[in-house]
Amino acid sequence: MSPRTDKQFEEIREKSKDNIVDSALDLFSEKGFFNTSVRQIAKKANVSIGLMYNYFSSKEELLTSITNKALKLIDNIISDDPKLSAEENIEKTLEQFFQLLESKRKLLRMMTKISFQLERFGFVIKMIEKKYIVNIEVLGKYLKKLGYDNPETEAALLIATMDGVMYQSLTLGEMIPVDDIKNQLIKKYCGK
Repeated sequence: MSPRTDKQFEEIREKSKDNIVDSALDLFSEKGFFNTSVRQIAKKANVSIGLMYNYFSSKEELLTSITNKALKLIDNIISDDPKLSAEENIEKTLEQFFQLLESKRKLLRMMTKISFQLERFGFVIKMIEKKYIVNIEVLGKYLKKLGYDNPETEAALLIATMDGVMYQSLTLGEMIPVDDIKNQLIKKYCGK
């Protein structure tokens, strides 16, 4: 058996980090950040506490990593493709949002729990504020092209609506007619 290459070691390292992040996400989503210990995360990830601290200096750094992961997903939701029309960018944004809502429930549940305790997570607030400003600008640009008088306000309303749908869907589950809401939003903003 030949020795491992640097690339193989890096792949192993990334898999270990991903395993820790996924385990922490499960526990934070289920129990909350403050009710989850580093020991519990290490146990769920099936790694030693020492190895966990080798990758993450603290539980807060681990939360920052998870938050960055969530914000990258959000970056991918807001469509800003110059090849698409304003309607197509808005529709693509809505489609991607509802797809994320279906596929990343644990991550969204954890982020929702944290959002109700933001005063305890100053570093998360700053990260979210930056993304919010960019998202308002991008959506506002397309809503202006669609003829809205106050495109930034309409963009804020659209984001607030998506947040509300996410919260209600995570809380009430099947009671929320997610597909109907998606279709209604597409009809409102894209005329379909």
